[in-house]
Amino acid sequence: NLEVWPLAAERGVAELVEDVRQLAAFDLDVIIDFAGFGTTTAGAISAVRPGGRVVVVGLGRNEATISTAELVYKSMTLRGSRSGKPGALESVLALMANGDLTIHATRIGFDEIPDAIERLKSSHVVGRIAAVMHDD
Repeated sequence: NLEVWPLAAERGVAELVEDVRQLAAFDLDVIIDFAGFGTTTAGAISAVRPGGRVVVVGLGRNEATISTAELVYKSMTLRGSRSGKPGALESVLALMANGDLTIHATRIGFDEIPDAIERLKSSHVVGRIAAVMHDD
């Protein structure tokens, strides 16, 4: 989704690529796949350095077809992760409360949730969507 690139660059992202395989040029130790669309996981396996690690966090798809040859020949590690270490969320929330970390979020009312879900399905969301209660 190229419309998020300006926001990412504004937030300090050092390098933006259209395909995760383009990251191979950087000889990365670790690639974290926040999308988890199968193709992103396979691409991360291709891009990580020999002996590196790919951590899959996102669940864009329930299954992925990967190159077991690359997995073996590179002696790399493929790992899944549901969350960070205990206390990590509290640290992130503290950074947000202090103003040291901001996220791009669109606030919606509960009546807008069905539309927001459709926007998520079609990849038309930049950042996060937060449903909030309104006192009328």
